[in-house]
Amino acid sequence: MSEASSTDHSAADSAIGYYFQGMFALNQLLSYSSDDVAVSVETFDDVVLHVGNDLSLYQLKHSLGERPPPLTVKTDKVWKTLKAWIDALSAADIDVTEFVLVSTAPCQDGSPLLYLIAGIPPTPGQINELALALTVEAERVVAERDAAKAEGKSNNDLPHKAKYPGCQSFLDIPMANRQELLGKTRFRPNTFNAADMPFVIGQKLNYIKKDIRDLVVESLLSWWDRQVVLSLLKKRPPRLHISEVQSEISSLVVHFNTEKLSTDFLDAEAPAAYVPNSLMLKQLELVKEKKAVIRYLVQEEWRSRNQRDEWLHEDTRMYDKLTKYDSYLINEWSLRHECLSEDCSGLSEEKICFESRSLLKWSFDEAPTKLRPIKEGFIFSNFISGSYQILSGDLSVGWHPNYKVELKDTNK
Repeated sequence: MSEASSTDHSAADSAIGYYFQGMFALNQLLSYSSDDVAVSVETFDDVVLHVGNDLSLYQLKHSLGERPPPLTVKTDKVWKTLKAWIDALSAADIDVTEFVLVSTAPCQDGSPLLYLIAGIPPTPGQINELALALTVEAERVVAERDAAKAEGKSNNDLPHKAKYPGCQSFLDIPMANRQELLGKTRFRPNTFNAADMPFVIGQKLNYIKKDIRDLVVESLLSWWDRQVVLSLLKKRPPRLHISEVQSEISSLVVHFNTEKLSTDFLDAEAPAAYVPNSLMLKQLELVKEKKAVIRYLVQEEWRSRNQRDEWLHEDTRMYDKLTKYDSYLINEWSLRHECLSEDCSGLSEEKICFESRSLLKWSFDEAPTKLRPIKEGFIFSNFISGSYQILSGDLSVGWHPNYKVELKDTNK
């Protein structure tokens, strides 16, 4: 990898890492319902959770890689974490503070770090075993550094640059303090990564109706990301409280429940000069549909197309909703088209066209009243018939059993 590429990659990783901090903080906050809960980002630690007078300091080690290397007592990231926590001991009340290492990487099988898995309090014997394993590793690192110095190597050439500060700090505190710190430490390996955040937050909001949940999650993540940035810029208090999040969620639920889709085009007339999609017309001509029906469907296509454009202009988030709804329409059409193809096997072209027109009729006669609308309570059923014509214009659906073969040359 070139130097420029390496720099770009590092910058991207850092940006995603900071994003993950904020989203992880939100996820922790949503795990509580009491009023005296708050989080802060990049204050005493990557993320700090405040529950009453108790603190949880989170060190986050994030990777988007499919198989990040497992953590052990030799891992640089573990020692960087210990260094940060040892430095924080002078300002923290250890009696009310919990230290949590969160990593998207797994823990190596058999490692004494497994004793710290969150939710399973370690025994004194396990804490002692881990403290001894870390002490042995720290002494090895310091000894190898000292040996390299004795050989006359420069500071830039000394080994263990990343973990040496943590190793030295660990050895500088008495064994009893090492054990006390480890006794207050928890480890969460194999955690979700930044790409999982919409799903993870969506699970926390599973009490919200499914048809608006994705919209609420998307809007909540955008709002939260801004709150984190404002806190880092000191444009708002550093602590973000659960009450703020609950209030925002309530507002979003009300907004999306009461949001009305505009219908300006669904009862409008297409201009006389409107030129419809050529593939849509060829699909209708392929099944020898009547001219009156074609005129009607051109009108429906124009209405749906322009209504979609207006919705997207009003709110770009409608893109995902329309995409999902189109997938639903295609799925409903797909089985019927497959059955049509089987029924038409061996029939004459005249009979094939007759059967094909039945499927087409379903798209503008039955589907608009029997398929679910794009939004609960949306009464303009002609949006569905027009949408099917839009989808036929890019061959996502069709009426003839072999429409893709018949129209392949015209789609070039």
